[in-house]
Amino acid sequence: MLVGGFAANPWLYSELDKQLTNFHTSVFRAQDATAKAAAHGAVSFYLDHFVSARVARWTYGIPCGHAYDASNPKHFARRQKVYQDAFNGREYVSGGFAIHLVKGTVVNEKDTKRISLNKTMGERRSHAVRIELLCYQGDSRDVEFFDEEDDEG
Repeated sequence: MLVGGFAANPWLYSELDKQLTNFHTSVFRAQDATAKAAAHGAVSFYLDHFVSARVARWTYGIPCGHAYDASNPKHFARRQKVYQDAFNGREYVSGGFAIHLVKGTVVNEKDTKRISLNKTMGERRSHAVRIELLCYQGDSRDVEFFDEEDDEG
């Protein structure tokens, strides 16, 4: 079986077919998107091992509620968003952003990134937790709330 761009060459196909007929062997060539599979695979393999690190273009994180601190100006400005957790009784400010990866961070191919968080599950106990990973494209390197840039004008 012939694959790759040169496999479509009529001269190559006819010459191989003539020579291999003596050995009772047929020549086939891919006619669709698989025709370039070998070439694409070789390039992908090379590039995958050529690029060993990437730089995060944006800051990534998850939505959260930050423990309320009335002495913190950012928290006090959002006091209307404070809620009390029904299970631990603590106050939190909704609309928070817990940073997982900061814009400009170099991430190597084999790096592992972990973040410790607590989630109140309520009455329903489940082993599966779905967490939304969000992308922040603003300029702040230490964004704490989604609406922060609105405050800065």
